[in-house]
Parts: sequence; C-alpha cells; structure tokens
Amino acid sequence: MGRRAGAGVLGVLGCLALVASACAEGSSSAPAPAAEVQEEVLVSCGGDVGWRPSTMAEGVPGVLTEGETREAFQDVLDDPRTGAEAGMSLFRDGIGVDWRVLAQDGPTLVVGIGRWTEQGPATDGAFVLELRSTGGGWSAEGWGDCGLRPLLPDGASWARVERYRSTGPTSLAVEVSEVECTSGRAPDPFLREPAVVETAESVVLTWTSTPAEGGQRCPGNPWTTVLVELAEPLGSREVLDGSVHPPRRLTEARSAD
Repeated sequence: MGRRAGAGVLGVLGCLALVASACAEGSSSAPAPAAEVQEEVLVSCGGDVGWRPSTMAEGVPGVLTEGETREAFQDVLDDPRTGAEAGMSLFRDGIGVDWRVLAQDGPTLVVGIGRWTEQGPATDGAFVLELRSTGGGWSAEGWGDCGLRPLLPDGASWARVERYRSTGPTSLAVEVSEVECTSGRAPDPFLREPAVVETAESVVLTWTSTPAEGGQRCPGNPWTTVLVELAEPLGSREVLDGSVHPPRRLTEARSAD
C-alpha cells in the first residue's frame, strides 16, 4: 500500500541546509513542494552555505590570495588543538595543496582542498575547510570530508529513494524511506511532495520529509511505496535519485522481486 504523488517539474533545488546530524528537531507542518526551480542546483557538504557545481573545479576568483591561503593553512598546522589532525588529513602532503574557494557567506569562506571537478571532490584526499575572517587574517572554523547533496528547504529533512518499477507508461512505484532517525515511524504522513525533473534522457526524483520532533531513536526507518505520475511516458529514460550530487541511478525492480 502506498501514496500517490503528482508529477512536478524541478530544474534545480534552490534553498538549503544539508542534513548535518542523524537526529534533528523539526516541525510537523503540512507537506509542501521540495524546492523551487533555479538555473543551477546549489550543493553543499554540510552547514548552511551552498555553491553552484560549476564553481567546484576552479573556484570563486579574487576572494583569497595565495599568500593569505597558505598563511591560514600554516596557522591550522601550528595550532596545538588542530595541527596533528590537520597534518594527517588536510595537509598530509604539506600546505602546497590544491585549493579553491567554493563559497562566501559574509565573513565565512568554504574552501575546497585537494582535487575537485564539477562532479564534486575526488574520492581520496579532498576536503572542505571553513575559514572565518578575523579582521587581520583567517581562522579555521572546522573541516571534513564531503558527501555532496543539493540544498534543502527550511524545515525539511532528506528522504531516500531506492528501487522503482513501472506500473504504466507514465506511472512509477518508488520505494521511499526517511534518512534521519525517526524512532521507526511510518514515513507516509511525513513525506513531502517529490520534485520530479523530466528530461529527454532521465527522470530525477528528489524527496524530502518533515523532521521528527525532539530526540529520536534509530532502530531503522521503514520503507513505503509511493506512486509517481510522469508528464511523459518513461520509455528508455533512466530514473535517478536527486538527493545526492550527481544524481544516483536507481535500480528497476522486476515483477519477480
């Protein structure tokens, strides 16, 4: 038994906040569309600052000089609170690493360390470093590795999609589950309308949900089947999960499954 979701058209997610913790607080407001259409999707590795994928290879120009950056890197290594850890991850090959500014939000910069492309960071040795202006320089606010996702609307959390099967020329039955801890609640009442992007080559499904309130246990989140109506017949198009960047291809479930 599942829900039915009408088809919408989403070019790009335009609001943001990445799921930063496994158990979050939220509101149980009525379901709403996942996001508005934008020209290019905003992505993030966490926190509340996002950027366009097209900036990831070369970065935002004219924000930091080479000297300012190397000085900030050296300060991280020289700080007794951060140096040892930074030396084993961010700067294991020294401060002469590749870098680019991914985004600026007031006094805060997000810097990509290591090799990045428009698809995101390399699988090894690529990190994000958050810097904050101190008036006379830049101080490190934190760093980590990166799992890129689009930016979420305010008050929403991610839902993930897995297998799908065609139930008609323009109908899909999609398996959906919430990502954050929800004490094992049934997801159906909390799933928001999906964003559905249809192109000649693919159908991208992006789902969110209303977060559970207060602290939650993590026994595992149930799955539900949701029916999605497309604007055009699926045909040979791929079905993709838009909750990650780049979108992930979904497996088609056969009747025997």
